[in-house]
Parts: sequence; C-alpha cells; structure tokens
Amino acid sequence: MPKMIQFNMEGNRWYYANGVWYASVTSFVDRSRPTPTHLLDWYKKNSKQETDQILRDTSSYGTEFHDLAEEFMQCGILAPPKNYRLAKHLASLAQFAYDYDVEPLYTEIRLRYDADENFGVNLAGTCDLLCKMNGKLAIVDYKTGNITDKHKYQIMCYAMAYSQKTGIDKNDIELYNFRPKDWRKNPTYELKRWHVNQGDWEILDAMSKLFIFEYPKPIREFEEFTLRQQPIFNNIDPEKWIEKNDLESSVINMD
Repeated sequence: MPKMIQFNMEGNRWYYANGVWYASVTSFVDRSRPTPTHLLDWYKKNSKQETDQILRDTSSYGTEFHDLAEEFMQCGILAPPKNYRLAKHLASLAQFAYDYDVEPLYTEIRLRYDADENFGVNLAGTCDLLCKMNGKLAIVDYKTGNITDKHKYQIMCYAMAYSQKTGIDKNDIELYNFRPKDWRKNPTYELKRWHVNQGDWEILDAMSKLFIFEYPKPIREFEEFTLRQQPIFNNIDPEKWIEKNDLESSVINMD
C-alpha cells in the first residue's frame, strides 16, 4: 500500500496512511474560517449549474498548470504546450525560477501532521514545491486564481508538517504563494511572501479547535445487475475498502 493515499469523495478530500485518516489542509482551512463576503455574493449571483461549471473549468486548468509545473521543476526543461494561455503562465513560472535562483528539492510532496499536544488535528496535503530560493529554504504553493489570506494558513500547515517530519524549525522556512499573470510584453507574476508571526500561529491553533473532523462515508459495493431485479449492494467502510482492494494508485476518486 502507498505510504499515503489521497481519497476524494463527493467533492471532499482526505488522506489515509497506516490506518489513520487525515483531513486535507484545504478542507481544514475552508471549514474553520468564515466564507468571504465576496464569495457568498458570487454564489448568490450564479445558478448552481453555472457555479459548478465554472469551478470544474477552473479546477481543470489549475490541474493542468500544476502538472506541467511539476514536470518543469523536476526535469528542468519543458516543451511549451499548445494552449497559448497555459504557455504564457508557464513562462511566468520559468521567469520566477530564474529571478529567485530556484533550486527544487521536492515537487508535489505529500506532507502529513500527526496530531499532538501542540496541534490537535491530523492534517495532510500536497505541497507544490519545496525548494531553495536564493539559497534559503522555502515552500511555494501555486495559484492560478487570486491569492487570499486563507492561503497563508494552508502554507503554514505545510510548514508545520515539514517541521514535524524533519525537525527543522517551522519559522526558518519562507512561505510563498505564486500566481502567473496574463502579461503582454515580458513574463511577470505575483509572488506573495507570508511573514508569519506568533499571532498567526495562535489563529491556526484556534482554527484547530473550531474544526470538526468528518470521516468519509461508507462506499457502496454493487453486485451484478440483473434485469427486472432490484440492484443489490453492500456498504463498506472506506479504510476496509482500500485495504481489501490493495490499491496501487495513490489517488482514489469516488465522485
């Protein structure tokens, strides 16, 4: 079994490793902070069908950018894609890597934090880039949409998990969000460095006390369908289903 499995079900995400469930960092932050007013207004102005389609399109583009960004950082070279907008955004990433002398250490690395006396929630997530920037250790999370305050807490969770894994002080890791821009003449980008203080860590701790961990629902296992007979299925706990199937894939989609 892989060390850590990403489990997606009905629009929610968890991670599973060694018999333990971990809340995804994104879910943790989203559910422990109030929804921004502008986002609530956006939901009100659009129908559910329109909202779902926009979110699907945005997610699809973001996934494609992340996949190619990973290939670029791993291989050090990348053929430009045919999608012109995507090629421009990857040029922004290449410009960023040049400007800050980026030395990739890990790409798309899965990090987990095991709850302890300092922080009471099992958390896990996939960190886009752990690197050295101008010789300093840094975590960089890519965004193809707007960078907001909640993204600070996502990266803080990655830093906390990496600190627990390595013993490196979380405050010795620089935290960044990167967003490519739709430039005209020369590649440009937004790079947000988060200067985290003790008050920010206290807010994150308060978020952990507000967060309610919800386990994934049972999975339905269907038997053979027979014409003119009711379908037969059994409910099985997700962890038992994972172990039963001895899955090789590290990403499971049950949507």
